[in-house]
Amino acid sequence: MNFVDQVELTLISGKGGAGLIHFQREKYRPNGGPDGGDGGRGGSIIIKTDTNKQTLAHLTALHRIKAANGANGQTDLKSGKSATDINILVPLGTEIIQNGETVKDLSKLEEFTIVKGGRGGKGNWHFKSATNQAPRKAEPGEEGQKAIFTFKLKLIADIGLVGQPNAGKSSLLNALTRASSRVAAYPFTTLEPHLGVVKRDEWERVIADIPGIIEGAANGKGLGHDFLAHIERTSLLLICIAADSESPQQDYKVIERELGDYSPQLLTKPQLLLVTKADLLSQAKLKSLSKQFKTSFQKEPLTTSSVTNEGLKELINQLQKLV
Repeated sequence: MNFVDQVELTLISGKGGAGLIHFQREKYRPNGGPDGGDGGRGGSIIIKTDTNKQTLAHLTALHRIKAANGANGQTDLKSGKSATDINILVPLGTEIIQNGETVKDLSKLEEFTIVKGGRGGKGNWHFKSATNQAPRKAEPGEEGQKAIFTFKLKLIADIGLVGQPNAGKSSLLNALTRASSRVAAYPFTTLEPHLGVVKRDEWERVIADIPGIIEGAANGKGLGHDFLAHIERTSLLLICIAADSESPQQDYKVIERELGDYSPQLLTKPQLLLVTKADLLSQAKLKSLSKQFKTSFQKEPLTTSSVTNEGLKELINQLQKLV
């Protein structure tokens, strides 16, 4: 299944049915009174969060969704049938935007009416009075609503794995959570975010592998810009730097710069610096690398290896303290 995190939909609710102008015509009541019924309510469109949905891919082919109109009023004071509402299911973490403004941020199981169906018109019996025994007046149905909305999915994860391509994030996610991210020895392995749950006893947290961030990501280069939004909901950023990188400190600078360019608020989130692929360096080189980070950024990284499981226990200890 393709990962789709943004769609644009035109949503149209149904028009209410018209009220009826009608008079009783029976054999023994030639001058019967008004009995035109009310029109039915037009269909509304309702948004519901669904834990079985992980992406917005099921909405990509729709573009335009229209609810049915209500039926017109009938004789003998019978109301027209109201139209059936349409339910749109979305994943938790879906933000709905109209004209650049957030309409609803769906971070829990809930539902709400996004476009309301038109009210049915009143039939002519409503307008009978002492001075008007035969009203020839009824109301038309109320028009439905029409609007264009952008649905934007931001993953709900406690911990976000952030790093340049091939920084070992997918392997780390697999080692921590037994997730099934695709892993290979080339950049841009992860083309979509992956989620897993890291557990220890009663403690458990959702962790997300965000696709690799490269220089210029905040300005739309590479894959990072499309997925930086998914970091916004996390409580902790786990910054992953590959031990075998040609320039680990430069990698860290690029990540910090891109996070800040996308949203300065991302830089205020708690961070944990992690050197991955520790099995590729000697202990002496790892100590030297840690010292360089501590001197340059006042951060002492944890070192881990998804191959040997080095440092994973300590990493989970730190995650329990910070998240």
